[in-house]
Amino acid sequence: MSKFQMFLLLAVFAAVAACSNSASVLIPRAHPTAPSVKPGTPSPVPTAIPSGGQSAAQVSATLQSTESFYLTLPHTNPVADINAVASQMVSSGAYKSATVTPGGITATLPDGSLAVIFTDSLEDLGLTNSANSQRAANQSEAQRVRAASLSGPTSHEIAFLTLTSDTNTFQSKTDGAYEQAFVADGFTAAGYGVDVASISLDNIVALGNQHPIDFLNLSTHGMVAGTPGTGGAGAPFTFMLDSDTPVNAATKMQYQSDLTAHNIAYAYYLTTDNGLGLVSATYAFTPAFMAENFHFNPGAVINFGSCWSANPTILPALSATLQAAGVGRMYGWTKSTVAVDYYETLAFLLDRILGEQNPSVTGLATYATQRVPVQRPFPLDDTYTTMQTEQRMGPIYFNQAEPYTVSNKGPTIQAINVNQPPLADGPASILIQTDFGGENVANPPIIYSFPSIAQMQTTESATSGTLTIMGHFPLAQGTVQIVDGSGTTMLTVTSWNAVQITATLPASGNGSAGLVTVLSAPAADGLPGIPSNAVPLTQWTGNLTYNESDTLTSVGSGSGSGQGTIVAQYNIAFRSDVHPVVPSIDTSPQPQSFAFSNVEGNSTGALTAYNGTFVTNDKDPKTATFSAASPAPVWQPVLPPLHAGTFEIRAFGGQSAPCGAGISGPSATPNDVFCPITGFFATPGSIQCVDDDSGNLCTPDEISGISSYGGPFDAGGILSFTLNPTTYAITVAGTNVSFTSDQFYGITAATATMGGTVSAPSFPPSETTPALRRRVAARAR
Repeated sequence: MSKFQMFLLLAVFAAVAACSNSASVLIPRAHPTAPSVKPGTPSPVPTAIPSGGQSAAQVSATLQSTESFYLTLPHTNPVADINAVASQMVSSGAYKSATVTPGGITATLPDGSLAVIFTDSLEDLGLTNSANSQRAANQSEAQRVRAASLSGPTSHEIAFLTLTSDTNTFQSKTDGAYEQAFVADGFTAAGYGVDVASISLDNIVALGNQHPIDFLNLSTHGMVAGTPGTGGAGAPFTFMLDSDTPVNAATKMQYQSDLTAHNIAYAYYLTTDNGLGLVSATYAFTPAFMAENFHFNPGAVINFGSCWSANPTILPALSATLQAAGVGRMYGWTKSTVAVDYYETLAFLLDRILGEQNPSVTGLATYATQRVPVQRPFPLDDTYTTMQTEQRMGPIYFNQAEPYTVSNKGPTIQAINVNQPPLADGPASILIQTDFGGENVANPPIIYSFPSIAQMQTTESATSGTLTIMGHFPLAQGTVQIVDGSGTTMLTVTSWNAVQITATLPASGNGSAGLVTVLSAPAADGLPGIPSNAVPLTQWTGNLTYNESDTLTSVGSGSGSGQGTIVAQYNIAFRSDVHPVVPSIDTSPQPQSFAFSNVEGNSTGALTAYNGTFVTNDKDPKTATFSAASPAPVWQPVLPPLHAGTFEIRAFGGQSAPCGAGISGPSATPNDVFCPITGFFATPGSIQCVDDDSGNLCTPDEISGISSYGGPFDAGGILSFTLNPTTYAITVAGTNVSFTSDQFYGITAATATMGGTVSAPSFPPSETTPALRRRVAARAR
């Protein structure tokens, strides 16, 4: 084994999560030295703390003495060590009872108060040199987080609370990177509170005051505590989480009522790392304390970076308490979890919902494997589904043969987990999503779905265009903007739902093409919303010429011979979304078939030539002469039916190869050849006919002035546009076709062709298009 391989192996044992080495390896049981506890059941409910009970100093000394005893053990078998600690706690007389429970030891002090010992972290129970180095590197960031103040009052809070007192297991720097990802995505600019803070009881209370929560992440120790009657109606066990709040006289007085109600308990975590001396005793808190103090916006999402947070022994009670408090969804781990897995899983989840894939400006590339080319944001539901099957790979750890929702490595963690429920999972800890329907509330938090544009389509009219944007969007209506060389144009939104938005586009000029961005509803009036990926609406201009030659055999009532020529000129502009679409998470961008619904409303056409001469074959030949009016009346583009003075150059489906189906959008086999149907209806009076037969040849009711050609008519397409999928330049080609025409007051044989040029595109896609974001400067650290 190489030194590098040995280092990686040591890193596995040194990185086992906030959850990693639960002493809770056994189904809750009492120790024989504690006669008040029946085997197989948790400790009885402690009585209320009597007046004049143990002082804060006495409590701290008792808990620290437990750690001191733990340090004397051999540390070769964490399960045996934890059982030995629980036994000694009672035999020493320092505790009335002590019960091993998943993730720790539940105990009662002589005065009847509740105490919990966390044994859920393998980093703490089996420290290695790599973990020691990790702890030293984490100290400065933990100190910064401890000293940080919460942001000002807000109506939408994104909070990352981390246990700064245990820098061996919990990485404040990583939680800070998650915070910065939200800052860089514009959340603070949009009025959101975005905080990384110490997981102290004071901060929990402070967040409950003018910081209603949209998303909460808790990185701390977790355990199942054997305390009937707390954490939910009739629950035999409750979930406990460690805090940074030290046990002292002031905090004991401040939180006495919560101690009495068992909403909090005295707490300590065991660790073999005594390099910094004995750690301080702290308080653990329950879901009831969370519900009492946090203020959750309806549908809020909680992610527990804690072991045992989704264990079936406590999940029903935990769910009931938090759902009643307004939480709409939560994520938690069923058993002990390797810390590096927890951080890697959360990094993946945040990276995919934020759309922050490479090139990243948020720093998430340090924690999550990102894709090249970049990708767009995806909804929370899609991300969790992907995490259940996609295997771990990333910069935090070497690639692993398990999905992001599974943590199952290392012999120590396997021994701890294998006999704990759910037994069917064996040693594996599973990330569980518990959904209370938070995405269905009237205005769910944006965390469920950031604005994300998948693709766009346009429909044109003479006065404006309609832009249809497909993707994923928050339910609350926000805004749509388009940025071009002139600046930013806000588009009028005409409809909005979770998967489709329609907005009105200018027919031409400023705001008719450019980078389209969807912004969520702002957190406060006067502020911008959270931006989507910016997708280019690409625009082209061009000049086209239609040439038709007719062989005249009859005109009006006369038979004979002659020739006719028709020339029509078009100055057109058209627009389309041709950027490669990312259809689903971690898939390659898919090119789109090229098409557009019609040319833009500022496009024009005109009949520039309508010439011909016809001579009858009578004994006294008569002549008819054709010409076009000057100046030629200008035509306007419309969708069918055509009427006088209009033309069309538009999509028409069902054409034969090489023409595409006339429908834009992503395709496994995209077609870059677009064959539009074209046609015009000349303005009355713009076509003139003069004869020397008293008008018998040029009868007024024979003047049609209408032409319809191209597309599926006449040899499968007289005109084609071919898109270069790399440069997005367009090549124009025309096919010489033969057909029957009635343009010269009779049925004639005709040939026609169409050609021209199209300019270089404005706002073509680039390789960063799928996840291009509007950025704001990240807060200095």
